[in-house]
Amino acid sequence: MIKTFRHKGLQAFFETGSKAGIQPHHAGKLRVLLTTLDSAKRADDMNAPGWKLHPLTSDLAGHYSVTVNGNWRLTFTFEGENAELVDYLDFAYPVCCQSDGSVIICRDGLPRLPNNTSRISTGFSR
Repeated sequence: MIKTFRHKGLQAFFETGSKAGIQPHHAGKLRVLLTTLDSAKRADDMNAPGWKLHPLTSDLAGHYSVTVNGNWRLTFTFEGENAELVDYLDFAYPVCCQSDGSVIICRDGLPRLPNNTSRISTGFSR
C-alpha cells in the first residue's frame, strides 16, 4: 500500500484523478504504475517488462525507480510492505537531495530555490 508521497501533484492524481500536477500525457501509464505500486508488497513486485525497475544510488540510495516515459521516472522506497516517499521526477536534470531529505531538480549540478527550478518533486505546486 502507498503510505506517503513526496510529489503533491502525483498524490492528487492518485487520490482524485486530477491531472493538474502531472504531465497529462503520462496519466495512463501513471495510473497503471500507481495501482500496481499500491498493491505491491516489495520493490520486485514492480519489475514488469519495460518498466526498467532498478535501485538508485548516491543520494537516493534505498530508493527504486521505474520508467514513466522518456526521462520521467516514478521513484519510491519500501518500509516493510508499504511504499513510501513516492515521487515523480524528470531525470533530464541532476537530482539534488537537501539535508532535510527533500529532493529538488538542479541545473548545472547547482541546487536552485524552488521558484527557480523547472521541476520540483518535494510537493511544491507549480
